[in-house]
Amino acid sequence: MLGPVFDTLPSLIAVLDARGDIVAVNAAWRRFVTTAGSDDPAVGLRDNYLRVCASARASCVEAGQVEDGLRRILAGEAEGFDLEYRCETPGRPQWFHLQATRWPGRGPVRVVVSHTEITARALAEQALREADRRKDEFLVMLAHELRSPLAPLLNAARVVERSEALSDRGREAIAMVGRQARQLSRLVDDLLDLSRITRGKIALRRRPVDVVSAVRDAIGAAAAAAHARGHRIEADLPASPLHVDADPVRLAQMLGNLLDNACKYTPDGGRITISALGGPATVDIAVTDTGIGIDPAKLPGLFEIFHQIDTTLDRASGGLGIGLSVVRRLAEQHGGRVRAESAGAGRGTTFTLTMPRAAAADPALAPPAA
Repeated sequence: MLGPVFDTLPSLIAVLDARGDIVAVNAAWRRFVTTAGSDDPAVGLRDNYLRVCASARASCVEAGQVEDGLRRILAGEAEGFDLEYRCETPGRPQWFHLQATRWPGRGPVRVVVSHTEITARALAEQALREADRRKDEFLVMLAHELRSPLAPLLNAARVVERSEALSDRGREAIAMVGRQARQLSRLVDDLLDLSRITRGKIALRRRPVDVVSAVRDAIGAAAAAAHARGHRIEADLPASPLHVDADPVRLAQMLGNLLDNACKYTPDGGRITISALGGPATVDIAVTDTGIGIDPAKLPGLFEIFHQIDTTLDRASGGLGIGLSVVRRLAEQHGGRVRAESAGAGRGTTFTLTMPRAAAADPALAPPAA
């Protein structure tokens, strides 16, 4: 059954019979058990793989999974299974990818169990997770450190703005300070929220929310930033309420980020349109601008953290590039999604936020009375 190729395979391989007894092992298996401290180069032969796994259940969760999987294969209930596990070997831990497969064809039942070492990949993934954890910790620390001086800065700007002794030039200057401080505050909030979302720390308080009212509120909140750039924001909304199942605070945040993004990346004097369209199960809220547009090839990475649409823009306009990432993650947390469309550079962009519709809140969708 087994030819000379069997011993040349790099994976650790054992062949089991219908009872789960090991009837053959390859050279890689024999080398591994010798390295692991065994003085028997044929270790494992004649052992019952199921009993070995059963005895290790208490100390190894994967051993129980392997035993259960093998029993299903031997009973004819499955053709195979696979899993990854960590193995404590002398000197260093190792990770393996285990695959168990029923031997095809006629003849006595045989099951092939192979163990392929994936230590390098597992260590790389572990390092990435650790780097990601440290990044989140840094973002939280950075956001808190930046937030501390913002409140007094904003309060001072408001106090100075009320001063009757200010010249027109001074009033313009302090207004600019206030706008930039508020923008910084928004960026800090995005940093904190992104970290919370990533760590699963944001709990949504969902209820039926009228999209028409939410959009009008978002337009009002964005009015100052739009006015400063000479933008015109237009609304194309239904005449009657249109409800989504959402956390009202987070919906306002998503709409605000989309409008803020449109204002940033639309040249002065542009037009921004926000519309809403209800479907049977979802509501689409679209924000369309006459801005710089996006190369269609760059659209897939647009919602990734720290991605910027155009890195040649001044950072004061471009921001940290995390606002769209926050929108995507909040939308997904609601069971919705967000997508971007653009015909290319200089041809504007449309961002469409799709949210689940709150059927019970809309009379047109409510179930008929009994």
